[in-house]
Amino acid sequence: MEFGHARRPALERAVDALERRFAGRVLSLTDAIVLGWGKMSGAASQMKGYSPGMLITLQAATAIENNLYLATRDVGSVNHTGVHGFNPWKDDPGLFAIE
Repeated sequence: MEFGHARRPALERAVDALERRFAGRVLSLTDAIVLGWGKMSGAASQMKGYSPGMLITLQAATAIENNLYLATRDVGSVNHTGVHGFNPWKDDPGLFAIE
């Protein structure tokens, strides 16, 4: 958006509000996550013959790097990645201990 655009102040306030709301709860992308994602995507492409979705595999790489579970309805897309996938619509949360 151009510098003098009329909506710019409102959008900046919205971004600031989101940053405050989610402060301390947003995981940043690191070099390790991006490198892990690249390896994961390449291996999946070789194994399956197609590239899995970028967003779900990037989330999987982030979860792996931060030793977290990945809550997603699309667990099948990340089974090959080594991430601990959790489908909150089907899986028993008691099986996924929080350490």
